[in-house]
Amino acid sequence: MRATIPPNPLPPVTPIPADEESIFIAALDLPDERERSAYLDQSCRENPALRRQIELLLSAFGEGQFLESPAAGVAVARAPAPVSEKPGSTIGPYKLLEQIGEGGMGLVFMAEQTRPLRRRVALKVIKPGLDTRSVIARFEAERQALALMDHPNIARVYDAGATEGRRPYFVMELVRGAPITDYCNERGVGLRDRLELFIKVCEAVQHAHQKGVIHRDLKPTNILVSQTDTAPLPKVIDFGVAKATSQQLTERTLFTNFAQIVGTPLYMSPEQADLDNQDVDTRSDVYSLGVVLYELLTGVTPFDGERLRSVGQDEMRRIIREEEPPRPSTRATTVAVATTAAAPQSGSRPTSAPSALRGELDWIVMKALEKDRRRRYDSASGLAADVRRYLDHEPVEAAAPSLIYLARKFVRRHRGRVALGALLLAVCAMGIVGLGISTIAIADSLDQTKAAERQAAQDRDQFRSERDRAEANLYVADVRLAHEEWKQAHVAATTRLLNAHLPQPGERDLRGWEWHYLAGLSQRGSVVLGDTTGQFRAAAWSPDGRRLATSDENHQIKTWDAVTLRELRTFRGHADFISWVEWSPEGRHIASADNLGIVRIWDVETGTSSTIEASKEPIRCVAWSPDGKQLASCGNGEVVKVWDADSHKELRQVPGHTEIAWRVAWSPDGRRLASIDNAGTIRVCEVESGNLLSSRPEAHTWPVLTIAWSPDGKNLATGAGDSLVRIWDVDSWESRNLAGHRDEVTSVRWSPDGSMLASSSADGSIVLWDDKTGAPLHTLRGHADAVREVRWSPDGRRLASASWDGAVRIWDAAGQQEYSRFNAESYAAWSPDGRQFAALASPARGVVERTLQMFDAATSNPVGEPIKLLSADGPFVDWFPEVAWSPNGGMIAVAFSTQHQVGVNIVDIATRAELTTFTLATSARQPEVRSVAFSPDASMIAAAILGGQSRVVAIWDVASGQQLAKLPTPENVPDSLAWSPDGTRLATTTFDGFVKIWNTATWQEAMQLDRQPQDRRVGTGGPHLVCWNSNGSALAAGTVAGRVVIWDAATGRDVLSFSAHAGKIATVAWSPDNSRLATVGSDKLAKIWNAATGAHLLTLGGNGVSVRDAAWSPDGEHLLTSGESGHYIWSAPGAARRGRK
Repeated sequence: MRATIPPNPLPPVTPIPADEESIFIAALDLPDERERSAYLDQSCRENPALRRQIELLLSAFGEGQFLESPAAGVAVARAPAPVSEKPGSTIGPYKLLEQIGEGGMGLVFMAEQTRPLRRRVALKVIKPGLDTRSVIARFEAERQALALMDHPNIARVYDAGATEGRRPYFVMELVRGAPITDYCNERGVGLRDRLELFIKVCEAVQHAHQKGVIHRDLKPTNILVSQTDTAPLPKVIDFGVAKATSQQLTERTLFTNFAQIVGTPLYMSPEQADLDNQDVDTRSDVYSLGVVLYELLTGVTPFDGERLRSVGQDEMRRIIREEEPPRPSTRATTVAVATTAAAPQSGSRPTSAPSALRGELDWIVMKALEKDRRRRYDSASGLAADVRRYLDHEPVEAAAPSLIYLARKFVRRHRGRVALGALLLAVCAMGIVGLGISTIAIADSLDQTKAAERQAAQDRDQFRSERDRAEANLYVADVRLAHEEWKQAHVAATTRLLNAHLPQPGERDLRGWEWHYLAGLSQRGSVVLGDTTGQFRAAAWSPDGRRLATSDENHQIKTWDAVTLRELRTFRGHADFISWVEWSPEGRHIASADNLGIVRIWDVETGTSSTIEASKEPIRCVAWSPDGKQLASCGNGEVVKVWDADSHKELRQVPGHTEIAWRVAWSPDGRRLASIDNAGTIRVCEVESGNLLSSRPEAHTWPVLTIAWSPDGKNLATGAGDSLVRIWDVDSWESRNLAGHRDEVTSVRWSPDGSMLASSSADGSIVLWDDKTGAPLHTLRGHADAVREVRWSPDGRRLASASWDGAVRIWDAAGQQEYSRFNAESYAAWSPDGRQFAALASPARGVVERTLQMFDAATSNPVGEPIKLLSADGPFVDWFPEVAWSPNGGMIAVAFSTQHQVGVNIVDIATRAELTTFTLATSARQPEVRSVAFSPDASMIAAAILGGQSRVVAIWDVASGQQLAKLPTPENVPDSLAWSPDGTRLATTTFDGFVKIWNTATWQEAMQLDRQPQDRRVGTGGPHLVCWNSNGSALAAGTVAGRVVIWDAATGRDVLSFSAHAGKIATVAWSPDNSRLATVGSDKLAKIWNAATGAHLLTLGGNGVSVRDAAWSPDGEHLLTSGESGHYIWSAPGAARRGRK
């Protein structure tokens, strides 16, 4: 049932005086009687009558936890009426079950709705005796404010009406939750999850602002968090003091009297603290959100609650309006120091390490808490967006305040001192007359100068620190953007972004492996012809593949030695743009065409030419017949013409095109001509008669720009403005599409053997396609603009391309790969000198003989004959065995599992034979050696073994074969292990999340890194789930939730944790210079991270490249990844030189 609120039948009540009411409201906000009494002792010390009046008022009101802020300006009834609503009674269709809250103007009950559906709700009703006009107006405003909104993080309004006593009520969603700060503290919610919760709260507040409602009382008790099945759900409640920005919340007038404060002092903005707080906008809520975020990060509010309660109203307003709170990191440090000296009280301990807050989180919070609201975030969504940028390791909008701004603030706070300093300097300038007085002033001035110098030094250090952080953030953003630009074939943009971080003399070098990797991509796979001045427009190979012909913007043709790239001859004669260059089949002539309709035939040896006036329109293409006796031309004239190559006479015309004919191509047998036009039509004609044999209209939805015959003459390939390559059966006109370019396809060419098709595009890339499958084999990137033409060398080993960037590039047809690839059946291991790596080269499972193969790291080619490894106990049963190369380079260890044994084969590199085998018997159905590693001096080998009851880490002496130790894991399955660089410690992980460090002299447990909450628990992954940095000072491991945790190896304290993958982590590997971490997750991707900050720099894999493990080369220049799709080496030329600096 719904009802309108009737006019208030009570007579007018005299309002409480402003001073009395402000004291009353402040006392009502205090949580217990002891604090209230202390507050009244202070506030009413000289006015006993006022204290009695306040105590009388307080006796008429309850203390509430839900929707608790009393209305400012309420005309308070002096004698409360008896409460008629109680548990068991009904109001309309609602049965009251339990009183769950009591505020300054209302009672809140948990009720059960009985019709038209059953559900638990919260019902709020005005207290008896408080149904004055102003209270009813405010009550109605709260209901309408909530009713305006529809957001998952705001409590919803279901119903409204009036009781039998004509007191209004409304019904809303029952929120079962705890204040956001209590929820986070009691559950030990981590920093990242706190910020994710806070973002949802900001989104809810932004929704309210978009509906024209300002909350004005945001605080933790008005942000309740409940736990759903999937995630915590925050709800913003209590719009009891909400204010409309652009619409009325109620038809009744809602007055906020002059000289009254609306809100809760600890969370209110400076403008709310003004006596005239009419000019409050959405940025006031942004300030309150900043206070909530401050408390979430530090455990305390910016201003001390005890202090605000102990001072008078005027002083409280002054503090809020004028005093600057300490930064969160500073406050967290203070709280941390305080809690080490005394047992921490609930809510008083810092929730995050000060180091985690320093910098960007400090900036974000302090921007939200700016006294001048013009310097705050413009909206709650702006604040949320900056927090999201911080979580995503992107540069934040907030920044440290400038020195000028800090100076201005200092002057405002210390006007007297600044003026005195100026006066003292003036007195000093007056000379000897004031010498006696000025001597003292000079001393004071010197002290102040020293203090100012110290402050300036601190400001300078802070500026440098923040500048360094900003530069690091910019570097991360530019590297990630450069990688995306490279994927889009935007080579110029990639180069520009990378070059922006070339260090100048005296500057920090931020570049790491990722920079050198990306910089090396554009240098790989091609060479540039000539002096790169940007003049070339076309290129063609000679039939013997030893020379290239090019045209340039100066209307010249040049020939080049295709091996030495030396210029051979220049041909001049064209007067306009040269659109096409083509060698004759015998190699003695070059045909060229221009925009004036002229075709020239050049004698390559003499440099002389003859002319064919082929058209009055631009010629787009000329093509030699396979026997070199005829030429075909086409262009804007819409007609294909055939010419005698010797006499230059026109033999025939092939009409039929209705628009510009872009290209013409001879079939391999010379009997047919295929041509294309701007209308998207393909025409195939007989050369002898000129008759049309077949055609395909609308072959593409855009103009067809290029065409080529397959070497066997059965197929045609076309490319068009729709960015597609199509391969056509000439007899049936059936086609298949090759999609991969992002802009128009400008050229298609078959390789001489017909196994591949090359296509160029205006997107700046060249793609090599497999003719049989249509799959893209390689993508060549290097041009900074659209590629006009691509040509195969006659032997099919190279390609030449011409681009609108003015460059001609010669490519290795093997591909400009981002990696080199080889196949293996196991994990791979680097040799200590980085020149080779080893892996199983034959099937590893279901056989009794395996072959271990060494590979050359530079070429990925096998080195020497494979080494046979035999099983003495039936077929091998492990899928992807672990391989380890000894640090002295003399041995390789290969893990194995059979039906009844697990163990390690040791191979001698010098003799290329099996040296020894270490085994353990097992009764398990699927035994497995999870991880294998040599000690740094190669005297011992350790293996993590899973097999029936044999859940151990076993250590053997390599020379004697004696088993030195078995590290027990009674209930815990061993997963991975790693030796410290000095060999004195061994780190192991287990399936249940423990990381243990063992003393290798005694084989006793030296340290156990504390078992972490679920999102930080180390879990099942791969053999390299845990690793030491190169100096043994830190240890890194991956977790089941996809996080990386780094511990201080001496103290066991975690120093950094960050989210790396969507699923569990399989591998963590430290680069040799300790600046980078490589990780592999269940998403089968490898990622590169800044090991000091956790910033994500680069992602490798995807697009058919599956990764399950990663290992750095000893010099740090290469990353070797292993996976089901193959093994890949990702190289960063120059990274090793950087690591040696």
